[in-house]
Amino acid sequence: MKEIDEKFYMPAMRWTEVVQLVESLDQETTEIITPLVLGEWPNTYSFTKALAEDLIRDEARGLPIGILRPSIVVNTASEPVVAWMNNVYGAAGVVIGAGVGLLKSLHCDKDIAADIVPVDMAINAALAIAWEVAQHTSENKPVQYLNTEIKTTSKNEDIIPVYNYISSAQNPIMWGEFMKLSEYGLNFPSLKFVWYYFFTLNKHRFIHNIYIVFLHLLPALITDVGAKIMGKKPIMWKTYQKISKFTDVISYFSTKQWNFHNNNVQNLWKRMNPQDKILFKFDMALLDWEVYFASAGKGLRFYVLRDSFECLEEARTRYQRLKYLHYTIFYSVQLILLYVAYKIVLHYWITFKDVLLEILQ
Repeated sequence: MKEIDEKFYMPAMRWTEVVQLVESLDQETTEIITPLVLGEWPNTYSFTKALAEDLIRDEARGLPIGILRPSIVVNTASEPVVAWMNNVYGAAGVVIGAGVGLLKSLHCDKDIAADIVPVDMAINAALAIAWEVAQHTSENKPVQYLNTEIKTTSKNEDIIPVYNYISSAQNPIMWGEFMKLSEYGLNFPSLKFVWYYFFTLNKHRFIHNIYIVFLHLLPALITDVGAKIMGKKPIMWKTYQKISKFTDVISYFSTKQWNFHNNNVQNLWKRMNPQDKILFKFDMALLDWEVYFASAGKGLRFYVLRDSFECLEEARTRYQRLKYLHYTIFYSVQLILLYVAYKIVLHYWITFKDVLLEILQ
């Protein structure tokens, strides 16, 4: 487990070095060496965040600046409307992919924290941080927190406050619980669901890969062959290639545990007056995950899949049919496998019996 404090961390390659590298190479060469530059970083998205912090540390002297580090951002809790979301990245993408019936497995440890935060609460924290920074850094002085002393220093990293906005420190939710509560959304199926919900979190990569072969790639191949025969464009194989890239990124965060510290965020909340705490609610300890997820699924259906609730009953009827079809195929395949296993065992038993009889004679 890694300790992540609210402080600057030195990246493996400084922002100045990356700028020089990119400016001196063509696009094709840059793409080739990107994996080498990233090192242990899972993607360019997270890597460039670290570079941005490095830039701020070097160049932000005299500016009223604070750094907000939100963890995995998900649907709104209440503002501007309950459960609003406009993309399918991160944890929301897992819920959508599993819900519509495309995603069957995720390489994930169900017993580690899914460090998710509602987007509106993260924005409220950003607004509160702007107020805090404006109040205390107008003269390039560090923010004074509860039970701490102001330090006189010339280093930007000591002047610029960092805020880890996370849920795991105060109100943790494990990945297993996250996916279980996400099933609330299945009570409001969409006409855009392509299959019945059948999803598993697999801690071990080998088991996950078996699921991928038999529940992603093989069905995709069969579906695309059928589409080709009927003169339609095959799309499932490419779809699952994209899904695989997406889930590999998520797996980096869902199979590792970090111990985030958010003392600056908690102290900021304590400094706010009662009225501001109502207007800019961001204390993750106050969020009821069960109430939140009861609405989140409906939000993904309406705002991401853009499926009207007027067709909810029709969608429920269709989803019930998908359930019957799923279990018919599921148990039929099991019976076929059992029959094949029985024939194999019977064959070897007969062979063994004949050899045994010859020996005894």
